[in-house]
Amino acid sequence: EDDHLKRIHDCQQRLLVQNRMHQESVDEARRKLEEYQNKLQQRFQSVSRASPGLLNPVDRLAHLNALPDPLSQGQELHQPQRMKATDYEPPEKVSVQELAPSW
Repeated sequence: EDDHLKRIHDCQQRLLVQNRMHQESVDEARRKLEEYQNKLQQRFQSVSRASPGLLNPVDRLAHLNALPDPLSQGQELHQPQRMKATDYEPPEKVSVQELAPSW
């Protein structure tokens, strides 16, 4: 019986150690998540100050609703509007450093 009780006690001790390690891991993950969320929030705030109308969902929806309906202008859905070669503007060049996360 002593051997059986000792095995139970050892098993309980291992479970306590595993539980403590797991709890520490969860706490660290929560802390890192909170840090990451704070960084995202700071980045979002700095971007929204630069272009507030683009990031506010209500403003974006109002802007989209204000756009003319292509069907009301006599355009068919299956016939995309053609562009002239002179109408093309290349996209703005962005460096890789600008796109890389700052953390």
